[in-house]
Order: sequence, then structure tokens, then C-alpha cells
Amino acid sequence: MGGVIGYIPIERLGDLGRFLLVVLGMTVLATCARDVYTTSFNLPTILPTLKKVPRVILSILTAAAFTAVAILASGSFISAVTGFHMRIGHQGGDVNESRLDG
Repeated sequence: MGGVIGYIPIERLGDLGRFLLVVLGMTVLATCARDVYTTSFNLPTILPTLKKVPRVILSILTAAAFTAVAILASGSFISAVTGFHMRIGHQGGDVNESRLDG
């Protein structure tokens, strides 16, 4: 997947495509940083015993957990995303039409 994302802009746009890939990479890092901060900020609210742990340690543990999940999910991206969507309730495909008739 990453090779395709890199190939298309570089092939069609040359150096501008390389620049856009760098910008895309930076936005991914910024999004991950935001998620790590948000998780480390909200974990003590869910588990009050974590209020004693410094937020830096929580950030490092959160980043390690995100990295571990990403490594495991990279083996089969489509099945990982499908499984995630099934768990959060976005059922694709068969819709129970009797619910819609109502």
C-alpha cells in the first residue's frame, strides 16, 4: 500500500510529489502525537490509580501500545480494519431490512 501511495505522486508530479509525501508523513506524525497526548491525558480519568504516574511515562506507554498494534495490524491491513469496524459496530453489507420497515 505504501509503495502505491509513493509511486503515484512521484510518477505524475515529480519533486512536487515528493514534497507532498513529506507533508503527508508529517500530518500522520502530528495525528499520532495528538492521539498519544489525548490518551495519556484521559487515562487517569478512567483509572484514578494512574494519577500518580507522570504523564510522560503514560505517553511512552501509549506510544508503545500504538506501535505494537500497528506492527500486528500491518500483516494484514484489510482484515485488521474490517475487524476493527466490526467491533465498533459499523456492520458492512447485510442490513436488517425489518428494522427499516418499522
